[in-house]
Amino acid sequence: MKKLLLISVTCIAGCYFPNQAAFESSVRKHVQAGMPVVAAVSNLRQMKMKCSGANVVTCDRLRQRLLPSSCIERVHLEVAQTSPIVEAVKVDPIICAGL
Repeated sequence: MKKLLLISVTCIAGCYFPNQAAFESSVRKHVQAGMPVVAAVSNLRQMKMKCSGANVVTCDRLRQRLLPSSCIERVHLEVAQTSPIVEAVKVDPIICAGL
Protein backbone atom coordinates (compact mmCIF):
# COMPACT_ATOMS: atom_id res chain seq x y z
CA MET A 1 0.00 0.00 0.00
CA LYS A 2 2.76 2.46 0.95
CA LYS A 3 4.63 1.58 -2.23
CA LEU A 4 1.56 2.30 -4.38
CA LEU A 5 1.02 5.63 -2.62
CA LEU A 6 4.68 6.60 -3.15
CA ILE A 7 4.47 5.74 -6.84
CA SER A 8 1.23 7.73 -7.21
CA VAL A 9 2.67 10.79 -5.49
CA THR A 10 5.83 10.60 -7.60
CA CYS A 11 3.80 10.39 -10.83
CA ILE A 12 1.55 13.29 -9.88
CA ALA A 13 4.51 15.44 -8.84
CA GLY A 14 6.16 14.83 -12.22
CA CYS A 15 3.04 15.54 -14.27
CA TYR A 16 2.36 18.71 -16.19
CA PHE A 17 -1.18 20.06 -16.09
CA PRO A 18 -1.96 22.97 -18.44
CA ASN A 19 -2.92 26.11 -16.53
CA GLN A 20 -3.51 29.02 -18.90
CA ALA A 21 -3.99 31.61 -16.16
CA ALA A 22 -0.76 30.66 -14.39
CA PHE A 23 1.17 30.63 -17.68
CA GLU A 24 -0.11 34.08 -18.68
CA SER A 25 0.63 35.46 -15.22
CA SER A 26 4.18 34.12 -15.34
CA VAL A 27 4.80 35.60 -18.80
CA ARG A 28 3.42 38.99 -17.79
CA LYS A 29 5.68 39.06 -14.71
CA HIS A 30 8.71 38.66 -16.97
CA VAL A 31 7.73 40.56 -20.13
CA GLN A 32 5.86 43.83 -20.65
CA ALA A 33 5.22 46.16 -23.57
CA GLY A 34 7.78 48.97 -23.65
CA MET A 35 10.77 46.88 -22.58
CA PRO A 36 13.75 46.20 -24.88
CA VAL A 37 13.30 43.10 -27.04
CA VAL A 38 16.70 41.76 -25.93
CA ALA A 39 15.61 41.86 -22.27
CA ALA A 40 12.21 40.31 -23.05
CA VAL A 41 13.78 37.44 -25.01
CA SER A 42 16.37 36.91 -22.27
CA ASN A 43 13.60 36.71 -19.64
CA LEU A 44 11.61 34.22 -21.72
CA ARG A 45 14.72 32.10 -22.26
CA GLN A 46 15.16 31.98 -18.48
CA MET A 47 11.67 30.45 -18.47
CA LYS A 48 13.11 27.70 -20.73
CA MET A 49 11.43 29.08 -23.86
CA LYS A 50 13.05 29.06 -27.31
CA CYS A 51 12.67 32.24 -29.35
CA SER A 52 13.01 33.18 -33.02
CA GLY A 53 11.91 35.94 -35.38
CA ALA A 54 12.47 39.64 -35.99
CA ASN A 55 9.37 41.87 -36.42
CA VAL A 56 7.36 39.34 -34.46
CA VAL A 57 9.40 37.21 -32.06
CA THR A 58 7.79 33.87 -31.26
CA CYS A 59 8.85 32.01 -28.12
CA ASP A 60 7.62 28.57 -27.17
CA ARG A 61 8.31 25.57 -25.01
CA LEU A 62 7.21 21.98 -25.13
CA ARG A 63 5.82 20.51 -21.91
CA GLN A 64 5.68 16.73 -21.56
CA ARG A 65 2.79 15.08 -19.77
CA LEU A 66 2.58 11.71 -18.02
CA LEU A 67 0.56 10.17 -20.84
CA PRO A 68 2.13 9.97 -24.30
CA SER A 69 1.17 13.55 -25.05
CA SER A 70 2.65 17.01 -24.81
CA CYS A 71 1.62 20.67 -24.68
CA ILE A 72 3.03 23.78 -26.35
CA GLU A 73 3.11 27.12 -24.56
CA ARG A 74 3.66 30.02 -26.97
CA VAL A 75 4.20 33.79 -26.69
CA HIS A 76 4.44 36.39 -29.49
CA LEU A 77 6.30 39.66 -29.02
CA GLU A 78 5.40 42.39 -31.51
CA VAL A 79 8.45 44.60 -32.09
CA ALA A 80 8.30 48.32 -32.88
CA GLN A 81 9.42 49.17 -36.41
CA THR A 82 11.40 52.23 -35.32
CA SER A 83 13.26 50.75 -32.34
CA PRO A 84 13.93 47.35 -30.73
CA ILE A 85 11.14 47.73 -28.18
CA VAL A 86 8.30 45.31 -27.43
CA GLU A 87 5.03 46.90 -28.58
CA ALA A 88 2.71 44.08 -27.55
CA VAL A 89 2.83 40.70 -25.80
CA LYS A 90 0.37 38.04 -26.99
CA VAL A 91 0.03 34.77 -25.10
CA ASP A 92 -1.53 31.95 -27.14
CA PRO A 93 -3.80 29.35 -25.58
CA ILE A 94 -1.86 26.28 -24.46
CA ILE A 95 -2.23 23.54 -27.07
CA CYS A 96 -2.02 19.85 -26.09
CA ALA A 97 -1.92 16.84 -28.40
CA GLY A 98 -1.61 13.11 -27.91
CA LEU A 99 -3.60 10.53 -26.02
